[in-house]
Amino acid sequence: MKSVVRARSNNNKLTVKWNAKGQPLNNKGGNTLVSYIGVLVRQNISIKFKHWSDDRLNAANDIIWNDITTTFDVDEQHKDYIMKSAGRALWEFRTNCGKCLRDVEGYANLKLLAKYANLIDEADWKEFVTYRTQDEKFLKISEQNRKRASNPIYPYRASRMGYRGVEEKILEQSETPSPSSAAVDLDVLWVDARKNKQGVINNEKVQEVVNRVVTLKERKTFRTADSQVILEKALGLCQYPRRIRGAGFGASK
Repeated sequence: MKSVVRARSNNNKLTVKWNAKGQPLNNKGGNTLVSYIGVLVRQNISIKFKHWSDDRLNAANDIIWNDITTTFDVDEQHKDYIMKSAGRALWEFRTNCGKCLRDVEGYANLKLLAKYANLIDEADWKEFVTYRTQDEKFLKISEQNRKRASNPIYPYRASRMGYRGVEEKILEQSETPSPSSAAVDLDVLWVDARKNKQGVINNEKVQEVVNRVVTLKERKTFRTADSQVILEKALGLCQYPRRIRGAGFGASK
């Protein structure tokens, strides 16, 4: 965050370049923006809030947005992505805190950990730990999600770069003159994110999807179809209108 501190002390705004899907380019200010959003969320939002849509967070949302516009050269057209990123940052922070719910003996960790002392109120920590260790509905859903995540049908292999990072990499490798104005078809993006470090698909289920994508593209009825439609058909499930689950918000058209 040194670049942020330096820019603000000089009354300069940091520049962020965006891709054709309205996502910040990782190596063009995007990583700094997303990291700073996480900092603001941890400083301004209590972990007791389970949902970003909670009306009690409206004032905090305004604080975060005003801080972002003071620090980065962004405008209203980027607000939706930025505020959704803030919501995701809260989810990630709560998830990370959830890894410290119990001590080495398995008892609930009601005492606030030193590493969170400057970020979390002690009463909020106790409420958070109590809910996550005693609420039956939460424990049931958590166990279901844990089992599903431990054995995904189509394992994601792109590490922390995310889909926007995968797209950025593909465009750079293709030597696209202007990555910010170009876009990679969603089916290509989805497949690339499931290749191993050698750039090879070594998962049978993923390969089956690839084969179905190729077959669909060869059909006359799909030759002009949107890549979103093709991928939905290849996966056999339309999970969200105009969006493929796992491709990240902002990735739909």
